[in-house]
Amino acid sequence: MARVHVRLRAGAPWWLGCRPCRPACPRDPEGALPRLVAGVGNPWSGDLDLGPRFVRRYRGHGWPADVVLEELTVAAQRVLHRLWELRPAALVVVAGFPRGDHPGTVRRYRPSCDTTDEADLQRRLGESAAGVIDLDHILAVTSYFGALPADTVVIEVEPAQTVFSERLSATVSARLPDLLALVDGEVRRRAPARQLRGAACDRPGLQDGGL
Repeated sequence: MARVHVRLRAGAPWWLGCRPCRPACPRDPEGALPRLVAGVGNPWSGDLDLGPRFVRRYRGHGWPADVVLEELTVAAQRVLHRLWELRPAALVVVAGFPRGDHPGTVRRYRPSCDTTDEADLQRRLGESAAGVIDLDHILAVTSYFGALPADTVVIEVEPAQTVFSERLSATVSARLPDLLALVDGEVRRRAPARQLRGAACDRPGLQDGGL
């Protein structure tokens, strides 16, 4: 695969200067870019599997024609390449992720642009290469490499259980209608995009806001 090289400071890891060339973006016949609802999560891990389960449950909800729903039960590098392939005009990430709030708490936020240094990025990529699926890793890596669209929103729920389980907890299951309303609202307030927008930020951190 062809690579694009960018200039880095002396001593920076070689892989920070490479990324695959982006293929053509899928569009509808009128030229609109896709809008992506991505369910991020860990399979068979209780409420950490919320994102993919949300996608499976509501795939037939009746979304606008340009909206794509995908289960992203993969590590950060795979998500990065998938975003480069799709180049969505807007992205809504759905996930269950622990941040110390009361179980069932729903949070909506946009990834911030705080600096992710190269050592931290290398750690995140190393853990991802070992198979770790982590929402913060995904947001940090995809932001660093400019893969997140400017219009990116994360909607996540505080899990009640994170042990092996093929089901969501009753607490998190009860929030599914609220989650659907939030995601549906995010999608429908956006008109289909007719041109590619810039990345959300170049060097990300996270800024959390609760609902």
